Amino acid sequence: AQGTDVILTAPPQQWAYAATAPLPLTEHPSGSAVVCVRLQVQEGKLGIGVLARGDPSQMLTERPVETTQTPADVELSLPDLAQAGSIVLRSWSPNGNSVKAVISAIELQRPRPPKFRSTP
Repeated sequence: AQGTDVILTAPPQQWAYAATAPLPLTEHPSGSAVVCVRLQVQEGKLGIGVLARGDPSQMLTERPVETTQTPADVELSLPDLAQAGSIVLRSWSPNGNSVKAVISAIELQRPRPPKFRSTP
């Protein structure tokens, strides 16, 4: 999604989910992909991860993001998009500390196919 910023507030319990959303799947949902999230963490420490399809207890990949002064881009590499379920945003802050972030965009990028050159 892009165009409208979303203000996200996570509960003050460490590992508590603030939001989840299905990944925007492409026409061919297999092969490698990168989830790109543009955000500004204003308070606390936010975790951005991708859950396994069919098994929400398994995190395929996750990255913590500390407080940022300006918007930052966070990339999560997925070896096989067919295994990915939802993106999750959750608190990495210690109990009692809340998390506040502004999410500007979440995009799914696929690698470009290689260009083949003919040799003379």
